[in-house]
Amino acid sequence: MRRSRVLLVLGCCVAGYLLALRHLAASRPARPWKLQVEAGPHMDLVPSRSTAEKDRLLAKRVLDTTVPVASNLRATSNYANEHTSHVLATQARAVDGRTNESEAQTYAAVITQVKQHARRIGDTPAELREFVSFNNQQQRIYNEAKFPMAEEDRKQQIVVVIQVHTRYHFLRHTLRSLESARHVSEILLIVSADFLSKELVEMVENVTFCRTMLILCPHSSQLYPSTFPGTDPKDCPARIKKEEAVARGCLNAYYPDMYGNYREAAFSAIKIHWWWKASFVFTQLRVLQKHEGWILLLEEDHLVSPDFVHALRLLETVRVKDKRSVDMLNIGRQRANLNAAGHEFSEEEWYAVFNNMGFAIQRSGWNKLHGCTKQFCDYDDYNWDWTLQVVGRDCLPQRWRTLVLTMPRVYHIGTSCGIHQKSKVCHPDEDAAKVNAELTSRSGQLFPKELSFVVSSRPRALMPRKPNGGWGDIRDRVLCKNITKKS
Repeated sequence: MRRSRVLLVLGCCVAGYLLALRHLAASRPARPWKLQVEAGPHMDLVPSRSTAEKDRLLAKRVLDTTVPVASNLRATSNYANEHTSHVLATQARAVDGRTNESEAQTYAAVITQVKQHARRIGDTPAELREFVSFNNQQQRIYNEAKFPMAEEDRKQQIVVVIQVHTRYHFLRHTLRSLESARHVSEILLIVSADFLSKELVEMVENVTFCRTMLILCPHSSQLYPSTFPGTDPKDCPARIKKEEAVARGCLNAYYPDMYGNYREAAFSAIKIHWWWKASFVFTQLRVLQKHEGWILLLEEDHLVSPDFVHALRLLETVRVKDKRSVDMLNIGRQRANLNAAGHEFSEEEWYAVFNNMGFAIQRSGWNKLHGCTKQFCDYDDYNWDWTLQVVGRDCLPQRWRTLVLTMPRVYHIGTSCGIHQKSKVCHPDEDAAKVNAELTSRSGQLFPKELSFVVSSRPRALMPRKPNGGWGDIRDRVLCKNITKKS
């Protein structure tokens, strides 16, 4: 009885709201749509007349079947707020088979306008934030129909996540190497960026070789250029004594890093992006809610070999067969032995300076890391990889362990320039050509039928020296912890 009474009240509210919208639409000029909606068979612009009883049933169906859609739409923009009830009611009407041909044509026209708007990213930080927010809620998968996959296969599919800033000239080479790989059509590719541009969106949209997603870090200097997590005009200069900072009264005067230096947004952004990306992929992406497989972490200046999917699957096979208790699988390796055989692997402790490139992690590994959020977020080092290693040392019962291919399948081509390099001149074409030539000369080592275990030739891992600093600001630490509170 109580449920019926609630539904009746809700139905009356929906009916009144639809009627008000109808009169409002007739009395004012049309306004441009700012709402991006996936194409669907039935959605109109003008609310249909309906009785209170029909609207009551529609409201019930909306609550039962489309609450997630309502939540996403409400958070999109003020315009979405005004039209959410109508959109949901129209969807429910479609379920009842009460959408006519005229409504379908109107909806098709709206979708065309929406797609055109989707390309208008905007110029102001507020417009960029709106685009980022909706993109992350929509979670669109490109090429979904082109590369269908059974539900059971999705649970074990290989997911590749590329962390991107602005070095698109390197990213193009990364995407080309992926396109040339065998079995790449079976992966899900996720591009995670902390800088939004039309060029980036077009690059993702133009990927045709696999299912692809774009996720956008909402905590960036681009979105907040004059306040945290960007650089606030009231922030302390990076190189200033604490006594002088306190005397000046700058915002973060009491929070230098362990070396007395103050926050630099460009450095903090790297760790923030990595942490947000990992949290979002494992806890917020709907397509991966039931995923049990490996997620390979790459960066915008990494190239992959033609057999990287094959090699990663072989590593997983030996892990299961040999019952090896490891947290990660490494198909990349810094300071690799270029003469190593393509069919060999070893097991070793995960060490940042060797294993921070081309490693895959499962949900179980993320759960361990998530349980060490405080240690990760409070460690005074802007490098996510050194922080990850220290978490394994200080927080986990056992340190991270990984299986490693002795001949890497992931290569770093961005060593000529970057945030850790003094040179500002990049040579992506030359660097990519060297790697491709190396892979061509060693093509006979690719696609081994099986892997053979060898004892690691790497020197015993030493724990890192003192932290690198750059992560003393309390705002970074609080933001870091808040990111995982949402998961």
